[in-house]
Amino acid sequence: MESNKQNFPYLDIKVILEKELEKTSTIRVNFGGNILRVQKAYGRSDLFVLAKGRKRYGNYLEDYVRRNEFAFFDVVKPKKEKSINAKWLFQMNNIKSRLEKSGLWQDLLKEVDIAIAVGLDNLKLASDAYWLDHKDLNLEQSHAKNAELIKSIDPRLIKEDGGANTNIIWYYSHLQKIKKMRFHKNSEVNNERMAEVAELLKNKKKGFVSGRVNYDIHFEYNPEINKAFYNEEFKNCGNGHYYLALDDTHALFYEDD
Repeated sequence: MESNKQNFPYLDIKVILEKELEKTSTIRVNFGGNILRVQKAYGRSDLFVLAKGRKRYGNYLEDYVRRNEFAFFDVVKPKKEKSINAKWLFQMNNIKSRLEKSGLWQDLLKEVDIAIAVGLDNLKLASDAYWLDHKDLNLEQSHAKNAELIKSIDPRLIKEDGGANTNIIWYYSHLQKIKKMRFHKNSEVNNERMAEVAELLKNKKKGFVSGRVNYDIHFEYNPEINKAFYNEEFKNCGNGHYYLALDDTHALFYEDD
């Protein structure tokens, strides 16, 4: 059976890899299934192929090509980092989906819908406009002027009274933090607490669930307003991190106190 391996011209490979190294100091190259890091070689006009798992040891590209045969070679492209806008939209849709399924925080759901429709870029513009300082105007006039600017960006960011809707502008002009609720370091005990949370929400029964991890943990559900809260407070202290429970497993960061 004939081998499909072949010798690629060293200079052809070098030209291609040098072009890739104009963008970064190190690249990953797939030499026929053997993926190795390649970088510029200091002191000579060649490239250096690092041995697998090594930071300094390896071969100059010319030597590596001469000693090895491979059926193909290709530069391994790094995975594209998600843009801030893409991350933001993913998180916002996550919040929306959880609220739609749980039925909690319906006023919050309306704000999330508006924020998604307006978009992160316009929310950032509105946030900048809200904090503009007009030296020639008093505080009330300054707020009115900034509300006009925000309305020109998107009228959905203005409340019925004509003021800026800070609930949306302040909280959704940046990436949101969502975390899974946790009540105990022991997984069995934690699962029991999580089951209690699920039972309260399922039966729409007012109640509390507490625990302790690195913080004192408190969950509260109020069926009269159909809202739930999850708090992580410093041990034996009333201050900490405060979240809005989105469902029976995850919560949205609200504020530090």
